Amino acid sequence: MSALQVAGLVSFAGLMFVAYFTMLHLLGSSSTGYAKLLRTVHRIAGALAIALYAAIMVVILVRLKQTHVAASPHILLVMVLSSLMLPLLVAKIVIVEKYPELRNRLFTIGTVLLIFGYAIFAMALVALKLPQPVSTEARAEFTSGRQLFASKCSKCHRLEKPLTVQKTADEWRVTVSTMHKKDLSWISGTEAEEIVRFLKTIGAEGERD
Repeated sequence: MSALQVAGLVSFAGLMFVAYFTMLHLLGSSSTGYAKLLRTVHRIAGALAIALYAAIMVVILVRLKQTHVAASPHILLVMVLSSLMLPLLVAKIVIVEKYPELRNRLFTIGTVLLIFGYAIFAMALVALKLPQPVSTEARAEFTSGRQLFASKCSKCHRLEKPLTVQKTADEWRVTVSTMHKKDLSWISGTEAEEIVRFLKTIGAEGERD
């Protein structure tokens, strides 16, 4: 999870609290001398919270599209909570703007929105910390690299040692290039690069099934 994502989630939670806190003050005493200021703060905090709420949804949807795999339960729960939160937001705005006689309902709606907002915050925090699922394309490339490594590199030496050594991609490129030069007809340049990517993955993450 990037620092920007964490900052966005924390800001979302903070803005939800500010919007709720100012709403309580306005409902408790709308005649206070600070009512106009509180109303302005409430609207700004609410608008920013909605914008971040939308951004969280976009990030999660983009992640789902990029991975091409089934969503984790945490991400699915965020999406469910978000779909429930939207009609509540619309209802609250409509009541405030069009139906002042229903404003006694705002406390309940605002409290539910705060609970949903914090649940989205917690679930999104967990979901974005989960390891990035491996896409079908990445898994196929990994499998191909593993097969090339096993068939090509075993010609000259045993395979155990490379699987236990950690190197950068450039260091593996030098190693594979050295092996490649021993028999140019045995490993093509494309195959060598695929083997490099496989070895770099093994060194960074450990072999996947």
